[in-house]
Amino acid sequence: MPKKTQTLSRRELFDLVWSTQVTKLAGDFGMSDRGFSKLCTRHKVPTPPRGYWAKIEAGGEPQIPPFLELRNRSLDVVQINSAFHALPSDVRNAIEAKISVRSEAVKRKTARASETLPTFDKPHRSVSSIIRKVRQSKPDDDGRVAVMGPRKHGMSVHFTSVERAVSILDAISRIAEERGLEVACDEMDLSVSLGQDKVPFGLTEKTKREKHVPTPDELAEEERRKARLRRNDWDSFDFGFGRPWPGHDTIFTGQISFGADVWADGLRKTWSDGKTQSVEMLIPDIVDGLELLILHVKARREESEERARKDEILRHRRHLAKLRSDREDARVSLMREPVDLRREANDIRNWLDDMPEETRANATGNLGRMIDWAEARLADLVSKTTVGAAEAKLEGRELFPENDELEDPQGEPPPPGPYGW
Repeated sequence: MPKKTQTLSRRELFDLVWSTQVTKLAGDFGMSDRGFSKLCTRHKVPTPPRGYWAKIEAGGEPQIPPFLELRNRSLDVVQINSAFHALPSDVRNAIEAKISVRSEAVKRKTARASETLPTFDKPHRSVSSIIRKVRQSKPDDDGRVAVMGPRKHGMSVHFTSVERAVSILDAISRIAEERGLEVACDEMDLSVSLGQDKVPFGLTEKTKREKHVPTPDELAEEERRKARLRRNDWDSFDFGFGRPWPGHDTIFTGQISFGADVWADGLRKTWSDGKTQSVEMLIPDIVDGLELLILHVKARREESEERARKDEILRHRRHLAKLRSDREDARVSLMREPVDLRREANDIRNWLDDMPEETRANATGNLGRMIDWAEARLADLVSKTTVGAAEAKLEGRELFPENDELEDPQGEPPPPGPYGW
């Protein structure tokens, strides 16, 4: 997605930061608070400390630091790339509508902070197949239970997190259905759709790698292995490849992450467990995000279809232009023939007229025969340039139709570019 770029001077950014709260500025520029703060740090622009705006609201006049010029003049130009402003208008409007009720969403989160998801007798019909498959699958050596289709959009969690993951998936499916969305499991690949627009997603558990600490049994087995090598005088050839434990272990953190797999710069696509929140608390927000992503997919699809429609129209116009050009060549060719014949006939007629009457009447031999040939040639040329001859030439050829199907009301189309577009 192309990003909309806005350019400010470093002084303008400084004035904005000390006159408007960073949270509001970040929203105006379509950035996150953290991203906007990093931008200020990168350009050496100080930001108000904690409590600054509270003092302003209380009627105080906290001190504003002086603006300092920098030796590095490249920092004087601040370019702000906003993916939000490059989003389709429908998506931006939907985001702004959801932001307007953000306070209610915060209240909802607070009220549900300690809640757990309700239990269900039967999984939601749209995801029952993958839930059944996950529950029946055996974990691998790391304890992972992974059920994914050919496009890798499924579930991958530790066996101890299976029930929690399926509860999350079931809750998302039920809330999505209330919003008019449809969750589907196609060959164990998960997606949510609205009409013909689809967003694939998956549920995974985060992992980390830790150096393996050998167990007493593994250490004992290693000692037995080394003893066998010593008995066979092979210990000089031992490079440690036979040790009975791996170098690292895969540790499951218990943190569930929901991720949508779609190209949508400027929109949130992942929701994970954090220090103060869980995925269960974020389920309504996840469905909100899926709605925005589907709107984005729809807008891009419609843009693509509109481009394809315009391209098809342009191809048709260029095809008509080619047919008109070919027809014009045929018209010129058809007209050139009688014109050339008429020119030749006039030349022969002038030659005969310039000849003395007596010479023309009494000519014998080669001259007489030449004059006879010229008179016959003139008569043939005249017959070929009559109105009747022209009508015969036009018979069966749509060179001058009464209703021109090749006409383009928009005029001549633009020529193709360097790549044929």
